[in-house]
Amino acid sequence: MNHDHKFSLLNAPEIDLGCLQLFNELCNQKALLPLTYLLHTWPITGFSDAALQRLYKTLESLVTLSDSDLTPWSRELCRQLISNLELRLSPNPSYSQQMAR
Repeated sequence: MNHDHKFSLLNAPEIDLGCLQLFNELCNQKALLPLTYLLHTWPITGFSDAALQRLYKTLESLVTLSDSDLTPWSRELCRQLISNLELRLSPNPSYSQQMAR
């Protein structure tokens, strides 16, 4: 079954704003490794499912970085963005399990 879940334009600024906040925080910390991860998938020029899935995977990777690479505030922001993306990419609450397949 093929689900085509389009990201609404009303939600795009919400994700973009969260990523901008994360970007600014990482710049202030001079956290090069997390910045490299984030800039690999953001900013998003087209909010396609594929682009959002790449951002989702990137944010999941950021959450696993050590405390010396990511502050608790940045980690929590990543988790909030992940939850937001999960809700928008899949009708299932367990999107992360689908992504692992």
